[in-house]
Amino acid sequence: CLKFCVWHGGPRPDVVPAAPRSTMSPLPPPPSRTLGLRARLSGALVFTACATRVAGSLVDQNVEPPIFGGPISDAAFQGWLGVWRGQYRDAGPLVPELGTIDASTLPKALRGVQPKVVISSGGVAGGIVSEGMGYALMVEGFQAGRGSTEALSNGLGIARAWLSIATSPGGASGLPVWKYPTSLCSPGPCRGTAIDGDEDAVLGLIYLAAALQYPPDFVEWVMKLVIAFAAVDLGFPDLFRSLPDGTRVFVPKGGSEWGGLAPPRGQFATTKHPWCYGPSYFAPAHYRVFRDFVAYRWEPHFNSYLPSRLSGEATSSEDLQVALHGAITAGYNLLYYASCESGAVSNWVGSSAPCASADALSCAAVPWATTPYIGYSGGNCSASGTPFGSYGADASRTPWRIAMDYSLYSGEANQVSMYDRFGRADASLQFNAKVYLNRIVRQYKEHAGCACGPTASTCIPSGKVAVDLISKAFSANAPGLTCAHVPNPSQNWWSAYMSYPTFTAFVAPLEGLERDASARWLEILASICTFPGEGEAPEGLICSSTYFDLGQEVISSMIMAGALSNVPNIIRSVDVASPSPDAAVAADLGHGRARDEDQAGPKGSMAQQLNS
Repeated sequence: CLKFCVWHGGPRPDVVPAAPRSTMSPLPPPPSRTLGLRARLSGALVFTACATRVAGSLVDQNVEPPIFGGPISDAAFQGWLGVWRGQYRDAGPLVPELGTIDASTLPKALRGVQPKVVISSGGVAGGIVSEGMGYALMVEGFQAGRGSTEALSNGLGIARAWLSIATSPGGASGLPVWKYPTSLCSPGPCRGTAIDGDEDAVLGLIYLAAALQYPPDFVEWVMKLVIAFAAVDLGFPDLFRSLPDGTRVFVPKGGSEWGGLAPPRGQFATTKHPWCYGPSYFAPAHYRVFRDFVAYRWEPHFNSYLPSRLSGEATSSEDLQVALHGAITAGYNLLYYASCESGAVSNWVGSSAPCASADALSCAAVPWATTPYIGYSGGNCSASGTPFGSYGADASRTPWRIAMDYSLYSGEANQVSMYDRFGRADASLQFNAKVYLNRIVRQYKEHAGCACGPTASTCIPSGKVAVDLISKAFSANAPGLTCAHVPNPSQNWWSAYMSYPTFTAFVAPLEGLERDASARWLEILASICTFPGEGEAPEGLICSSTYFDLGQEVISSMIMAGALSNVPNIIRSVDVASPSPDAAVAADLGHGRARDEDQAGPKGSMAQQLNS
C-alpha cells in the first residue's frame, strides 16, 4: 500500500515486481505539482481509502465503502453536539497564560478570537484536561471542514486557549500538560502530556488549517505540532524496535513521560511501570492524516524543526512519515494480541521489548512478543485507575478510533501487515480495521436479544428501542468478553462510555449482514436518546451528559452519522481550478457525506417506524 496508494502519482503497473523489503524504498517520492485534479483527488489524498483509485486505477476492488446512518443519526449527532458545546467556558478567568503571549507572535487566525476551554469532571479528570480539549478540537475541526462557521469559531477559540496552556510548565515541546492548572495533581504538580489529548488536538488543528485554506503561518504552527507529537508521544526518531524483515515499529506511549517502549532505566526512563501500553491510545486514522499532511504540506525550511538522532544524524520528513506508518503497524499488531473475538479490549497490556542494555532506545525486538503480559513471567501493569487485562473505561475508546480509520481510509485500514510473536510476517493472521469492527457487529448480531434486517427490526417493539434486549450482547454472561488476551472481567455496558463506542462498529460492512441492515442498526442505536431542545440534556436510557460519557457519545454519534469531513486540498498545491469531483469519484474517496440510499437504508420507513 505504501508503494502505490498515497505517494505514487503515475499510472500503476499491472504487475508489481516482488522485492525484499530491505531493498525497497520505504516511501516513494511525493507526486509532482503538475498532477491533474482527478489524479490528485483519487491517488494521493488524505481521507481517501487507498481504497480506491491511484491515478485512476483501482488498487483494491474488494474494499467496501463505509456505511453511515441516515436522518436519525444526523439528528442524534446534532443533539449530542449541542450538549457537548455546553461544556465550553470562557477561558479568560481560567487560563492566566492567555495574557502572557504577544499576540503578534500568534498565527493570524488566532488573533482576536474568544478563547474557550472544556471543563471536565470524574475519574482522574477535573479542571481542564488535554483529553477534553483534544476532543473539542477534533469535533469542531471535522465540522469546520464541512463548512460550519460556528465550528470554525469554536475550534479557533479552543485552539487559542490550548496554545496558551501549552506554554505553562509541565507540558513538552509545545504540547500541553495533561491536566491544568497543574496544582490539581497530588502529590506535586501535574507533569507530562497525554497522547490521546495530543493526537486528537493535532488532528483537529489540521482540519482547522484546511477550513482556513491553509494559511502559511497556521500550517507552520501545526506542522511543528505534528513533529512534536511524533517526538514526544511516539519517541521519534530513536525509540523504535526493528523486526526481522527490517521494519521499524514505533509504539504509541502514554505521553511524554511514560509508556510504550520507554526504557526502565537511563536518561529517558519511564516514570511509570515499564512496558505499559494502552491500546485505546492507538489512533491509526490520525497518524495517516499526519503522514499525508507532512507529505503534501512540507516546506524546505521545516527541516530545521526536525529532531536529530541521538547520534547527531539529521532526520527528514520521509523519516517522520516512516515513523508514523511504523506506529500504525505496531498498533494493529498490539491490538490483535490485546483483544477478544467479541471486540473486547484490555485497558492496559504489556509491550515488553527490552534491549540488551536497559537504557537503550532501539534494538531488534518484538513489542507484542508476550502481550497482553509484560514478559514471559506474566507481569502486568495499570494506569489511570483502571485495571490490567479488563475491558473498561480506558479501553472503551478503541472501537471509535478504529471505526474512524475505516471511515476515512477504508482501503489502507484493510491492508495491515501482521506479524507473529517472533516478528515474522504472517499472512495467515487476518486482522485489520474491518476484522476488528466486524467482531463487535457479530457480537450484537449473534448475542443481542433482538435482530435487525434491512426493512424490519425486533429491536423496536411498540416504537421504542429495546435497550435491554440490545444490551444482552455485552452482558456479564455474554460469551467472548474475556479470553487469553483480555483475561479479566469487563465493565458494565450500561455505562454510556462503554456502549456508545461499540455502536460505531457498524460503519464496517459485515459479510452476511446487508448494508441496509447495518444502516438500520445505526439508526436504531442513534435513537436511544431524545433531545427536548438544543443543548438540553437528553432523555432515555444510557443517555448521560456527564463529561466522560458525553465525550464518547458526541464522537461516536459523529462517526455513526458520517459527519467526518473530507479535506481535498490536503495535497501540497492546487494547480487547477475545477469543480467538485463527480459522484463516482466522491464515492471512491469515501466522503463522509457521500451516502446514497443503498448505503443508508430505508430512511423514510425507519423514521416513520421510530416515530410511530
